[in-house]
Amino acid sequence: MTPRPTIVLSRCLLASSAPTPALSFGSLRRITLTAAGTFVLVLVAAIPAAHAQVDLPTPMDHYASFDANLAGFSLLNDLTSQLDPQGRLIVQQFMAPRAAGTLPPVPRANALAMLRSLNVDSRRQDILDILIHQSSALDVVPEQAARWVPLVHDSLVFFLGGLGDERLFERILNLLYLPAGSSRGDRLLEFTDRTPALQKIGQILARNPDLSEDIRQSLQNLENGMSTSNRDELVAFIEAELGRETIDAHQIRFADEILAEASVGAVIRATLSDEDATREVVFKIVKPYVLEALPQELAIMDELASFVQTRGDFYGLGDVPLSNMFRDVRQALSSEIRIVDEQHNLDRAEGYYAGSRITVPHLYPFSTERVTVMDFIRGDKITDALDGDAAGRREMARRLADALTVDAIFSPTEEAIFHGDPHAGNVFHVSNDPADRYRIALLDWGLYGSFPRAQRKQLVQLVLGVHLGNAKRVRNNAGALLEGGLPASPNDLQKI
Repeated sequence: MTPRPTIVLSRCLLASSAPTPALSFGSLRRITLTAAGTFVLVLVAAIPAAHAQVDLPTPMDHYASFDANLAGFSLLNDLTSQLDPQGRLIVQQFMAPRAAGTLPPVPRANALAMLRSLNVDSRRQDILDILIHQSSALDVVPEQAARWVPLVHDSLVFFLGGLGDERLFERILNLLYLPAGSSRGDRLLEFTDRTPALQKIGQILARNPDLSEDIRQSLQNLENGMSTSNRDELVAFIEAELGRETIDAHQIRFADEILAEASVGAVIRATLSDEDATREVVFKIVKPYVLEALPQELAIMDELASFVQTRGDFYGLGDVPLSNMFRDVRQALSSEIRIVDEQHNLDRAEGYYAGSRITVPHLYPFSTERVTVMDFIRGDKITDALDGDAAGRREMARRLADALTVDAIFSPTEEAIFHGDPHAGNVFHVSNDPADRYRIALLDWGLYGSFPRAQRKQLVQLVLGVHLGNAKRVRNNAGALLEGGLPASPNDLQKI
């Protein structure tokens, strides 16, 4: 059965050239091609440059012969010889059998001090290999995409090797301090902890059906179920940013708990009062550690793309457009910390969708360069909407597909806009609208794109060409998929 154009387009995700940041149909399609491809891309995009202490590429026989447990015992014996008696005692306590669900008896601060006392440079690659295999990170690559495992592995070796000792030690301790018997999904989440680039890729992968069910369920916690921030510290940051005069003037009262966290931002509910009424709002900030960690990860992308591209034959890259993919993801990730741009996008989206079936939170004018204040949307993630009501869920799915595809393509405006990051944590079912049971809210407008009428016409003609099997129509309109349209070079046209 030939799928409807709506279904085809919803799978591809609509995109075009955009002001902040620039996205295209082709670039979003590249980003969402496969679970393995996406995971490889952002892992590569996150590898820092400091990699002098690792030797890559890893030989191909590593993946058949490496035993993380045996390697771990060998490494432990070597490193233990550096320790004083107290350090050896800590290691013995870690190695002692533990009942399921229990934690190590050693205070984390003591274990961190022990790690800091070690000279790990000579065994860094062994540490990285063991950590990567024990973390279950390689299990994210689907079985049918197993040829990408070497690239994922080596990308992670580079990445972790360049984080610096403190970030590496924190990751080791995250895994060590998991309760005994923890699942591989739990290990994976601890592995990506406080690493915005890896957490963002986890969000992208979280709904990919090619992944194992347990891995997908764990990654879905990255959508808006994380817990790394402290409520009081968050409130203190907001109050300092807005100033006491603004807090008092609007009678702002913060909730007792943080509402939600994702890879980059944290959100807390509050109420504010004006002359008319008391309103429910949310305050969103970029988490402070992200402001330091993400630029560090982004700064090395160009060098990393070059590193992998020059070894394309070894990793079997073929014609994979890694440089373009690398650029697209780098741009998308960097937009996550451009708060003023997101506020601009949010303000424009609210006006664009006014009077429609889509809700966009209202932006309050006393937002700042580091704090966004907007209406609280009462609802739940689109994937949880109308649980148990099969007919209602079908209607929600149709409404969502139309909102993200058909409504954008056939918009009467000269330039349609669209949400560029519609994972389940950013798409809500509004639960308190008595006039519209199926109302959808689009949250988090950090990624945003525009869709000019001329390009939409081309795309419709392209879809018709595919549907009707009309090669000429496809050829004439293929430029809709490419930034800048079809190339002038006959050789490039022949490749396409």
